[in-house]
Amino acid sequence: MNGMELDTAVRHNLPILVVISLNGGWAAATKESKAGRDLGYTRYDKIAEVLGCHGEFVERPRGDSSGAGAGQRKL
Repeated sequence: MNGMELDTAVRHNLPILVVISLNGGWAAATKESKAGRDLGYTRYDKIAEVLGCHGEFVERPRGDSSGAGAGQRKL
C-alpha cells in the first residue's frame, strides 16, 4: 500500500486499518553503515490525517495495542 491509496479509501468510504512499523530505514542492520539505514522518522499519522483519515502515533506501544484498538473503534 502507498500513501495515495489512503486517499482512495477515503473517497470511496472504505473501512481499512493500516499499521506502520517505522524503524527509520530500509536496511535492518543497525551496527554497520548502509545506504538507506538512517532516513529519519516521517510522521505517517500526519500524512493520513491530511488525506482525511484518522492518524494515531504510538511511540511506546502498550501490551493492548492501543493504537490499533483506537483505529478499530474508528471503523
